[in-house]
Amino acid sequence: MPFGPVNPIDFPYVIIKYQQSLNYLGIFTDNKLNWAPHLLNIKTKATLLHQNLNKIADSTWGLKKEFRRRLFTVAERMILHGVISWAYPFSARQSKILNSMKKFLLFIIGAFRATSTAAFQVIVRI
Repeated sequence: MPFGPVNPIDFPYVIIKYQQSLNYLGIFTDNKLNWAPHLLNIKTKATLLHQNLNKIADSTWGLKKEFRRRLFTVAERMILHGVISWAYPFSARQSKILNSMKKFLLFIIGAFRATSTAAFQVIVRI
């Protein structure tokens, strides 16, 4: 808290308390505007989505490549939601985002985990 303790705002029958982060239109921000809560939320959602997709694909002996590409497109849009507001400067946050996307690229291709993310993107033509 930059200015010391913050008292809750008191409207009739409603108390609004101070919180460290704010969710607005699916984008989390905090009082320092470093977007750490948003990146943590993205990573959590992407990991859960990837685990659930693996459960589905494993139970049905895999998915066709076109369906896996479509699922990657969905995951990519989910990960990059609101990127215009939180990504500048992108270089500091690039590794976290690419790490989340690498799981889905690995899911599409079925290659080894040690393969670089750039190689995945070239192979999948993204």
